Amino acid sequence: MFAKKYTRIRKENRTKLQEVIPLQTPFHIFVDPSSSCNFRCKFCFNRNKDKSDSKVMKFDLFVKIINDLKQFPNKLKVLRLYKDGEPLVNKRLPEMIAYAKQMNVAESIDFTTNGSLLCPEKNLELIESGVDAINISVEGLSAEKYLEVSGVKIDFDRYVENIRHLYKNRKNCRIHIKTTDVNIENEEERFYEIFGNICDEISIEKVVPIWPNVDITDVKSDFKTGLYNQKIKGVKVCPYIFYSMSINSDGSVSSCFIDWQHTNVIGDVRQNSVKEIWEGIAMKELRMSHLKMQKDKHNICSECKQLEFATIDNIDDYASELLDRVK
Repeated sequence: MFAKKYTRIRKENRTKLQEVIPLQTPFHIFVDPSSSCNFRCKFCFNRNKDKSDSKVMKFDLFVKIINDLKQFPNKLKVLRLYKDGEPLVNKRLPEMIAYAKQMNVAESIDFTTNGSLLCPEKNLELIESGVDAINISVEGLSAEKYLEVSGVKIDFDRYVENIRHLYKNRKNCRIHIKTTDVNIENEEERFYEIFGNICDEISIEKVVPIWPNVDITDVKSDFKTGLYNQKIKGVKVCPYIFYSMSINSDGSVSSCFIDWQHTNVIGDVRQNSVKEIWEGIAMKELRMSHLKMQKDKHNICSECKQLEFATIDNIDDYASELLDRVK
């Protein structure tokens, strides 16, 4: 196997947030090219979404967002082109990436996909766009498993060949393939055999109940470790809202990527610039609530399990000091 076993999240050399908050420029911004997904995975919030709520981001809105990012004093560390849906549902995704690369707004651009819409032509378009990394979520090791997990019929052999083609032509793009313990139960070695030589990195994550108002106990009920097989911990202050925010496909801005229901909207890029929203009163009040240990005042935050099962950073011990700075 050529691929390195590695989690999607870079744990080493992480910036100590307590030393840099408040940030003039966010480290990450999620921009959602499509809130629509062609899968209905049984452990994902998309299984509960009304299809009428799904939207594809218009290209001119994306251009406005990227132009807004030039107002920040520094480049983003990462521009993440995914959030609620499948990015490749938006047929102009390669153009979006190319424009963002041309404008030089981020050190790196990536997206996560289920990979079902990859094909040789689309692969080459994506590579030529300059995308820096593509994360591919594998939902099973057979057509039958895909139908069980995601509710769709796929040609599994063709699916693998399309990924192989992407990897062969990837140039400087890093390909990461991931799956979950539920999707490949008792088939870890077969997963590595099929995908271990057609990606740069490979990982098996744990299905955990991170999404607010999504009950997955019918899929899995034993949660002993976190998403990355790490120890579960009780983090009280959300670190994400201090270095990241998420722009939904309709232009509304959520405080974080967990807000799949768009209940914690802090702005709208159709009315204000991205920088104005980042520095705005709604985001500031949210950060202060967390630093005062009052995150449960916000419904989405009170129901979120990301902090317990999937957070790497922890700034709880610095809350009082950071509150003075944020004020």
